[in-house]
Amino acid sequence: MGKIGDIDTLHHITDAWGEFPIKNLEQAASFLRLLHTETDGWVIVDFLDASNWDRIDSWSHDPNRGLLQINWRDFLDEDKSSTISESREMSMMAFPASLYGMIMRFQSIELVKIDKLHFFAFRGYSMTDKEIKKALKPGSEEFHIREHRPFSRELILKTDGQWQLIDFINSALFAALIVPKHTSIPAHASKTLLYQHNLRLVDEALSRAESSLETLNRDDMEGICEKANTIRRNMESILKIECCYREIELRKTYRNALLGDLWGGLKSIHSESIQNTMSRFIEWANGFSHDTGTPVEKVKAESIAMIARMYARFLMEEIMRDWRYPRFRRQEEDYISF
Repeated sequence: MGKIGDIDTLHHITDAWGEFPIKNLEQAASFLRLLHTETDGWVIVDFLDASNWDRIDSWSHDPNRGLLQINWRDFLDEDKSSTISESREMSMMAFPASLYGMIMRFQSIELVKIDKLHFFAFRGYSMTDKEIKKALKPGSEEFHIREHRPFSRELILKTDGQWQLIDFINSALFAALIVPKHTSIPAHASKTLLYQHNLRLVDEALSRAESSLETLNRDDMEGICEKANTIRRNMESILKIECCYREIELRKTYRNALLGDLWGGLKSIHSESIQNTMSRFIEWANGFSHDTGTPVEKVKAESIAMIARMYARFLMEEIMRDWRYPRFRRQEEDYISF
């Protein structure tokens, strides 16, 4: 097999690359080039809201549109050949299309460390179906979008006579994780790590908003409303993570699903006490977002921050109860700083 992306190799890649996070698309392409050079593509790729891969065959990027594409199985060149190899004929039974991959509108790559394990987490932005078609349909002979999972789209397209099956990662969450080989880490553990990382970032944002609130005077209406809206946006992120975890089907896309839409999909599975707390959160959060003609109360902004952080903590505790990988569990208290 040659090179392989085991624990030591991913450590070497971390040291060779140096600085994380990666927020530039050209740098992301260079990082993938380094990764592929050092591993020959033999890494695990697990997704929050899509399938799981055992390798990376190829990658590409589109600087004009900000798109990053990573391919699991790439038979494009082979299928263009006038003679098909025997091995390709056999693989066509499982992989009839010429390309299987994922695309995201790139945002960042972060290094995640747990014990001696290094992982690389990928984050994108959301796009509407109209925007996806505008970016990817030109030049194709056929193009179809199918709602696949809560925050991803399945693209089926035909270009130059070759079929491609692509998952479009359609959220602003860390939704893909490169995992070292030879660790026996199950896919559900990788998903838990992604949930954990996303929730930790939300908690850090909520903590900053709380700290900023403490410095504001009670008569600073604009400042209080601004921080309250930050808290509201982060609560929406928490609920989107929960919808993904519980596999809740939403009527709206990631971008269009707001606080009321998200809670509407989750409300029935929660206790009356949590329902009452969330009703109060939504009422108070709406008060900071709209001209209600009522006083702006700093204490309510502080209260919704506390509710959001506690909700995130309870969700993480529930997710962790489903986690059965001891190598990670012993690091739980160190990693989760709620």
